[in-house]
Amino acid sequence: MIAHWPSRLPGALRSDFGRSFIDTRVAKKAETGPPGYRKRYSLMAMRYQIAIAVTQDQLQVFDNFYINTLNNGSLPFTMDQPELIGAFLLDEDGDPVLDDDDQPILLDIEALFLFGDEPPQTVPHGIGFKINFDLVKMP
Repeated sequence: MIAHWPSRLPGALRSDFGRSFIDTRVAKKAETGPPGYRKRYSLMAMRYQIAIAVTQDQLQVFDNFYINTLNNGSLPFTMDQPELIGAFLLDEDGDPVLDDDDQPILLDIEALFLFGDEPPQTVPHGIGFKINFDLVKMP
């Protein structure tokens, strides 16, 4: 069974959020002219740089999740896509789609993630902690 990101942990800090595509191209060797590329594989993963601000209790939840549930970060897990948290479903004109009560519909799209190459780093942050880590969203 695939684990899910613990609900007791907060979402990503917007100020430290980043994402980038993982390059799926292979450079073609050419003696002259502009560089050329071909597709190495068709499915593309996405790399995320994430930081979360946590309390002492939440730090223990994170550590337990990473160490015990994910076997030191080696197993995949699901979570809401960080860039879509709090975003609304939009129509073709860019206006929020409303439900039966005229409330905007929030996007809630889960994806499969793995922790990146480096283990999470925890630093003091105010009266709590900030945990910095990389994630890879699987295609």
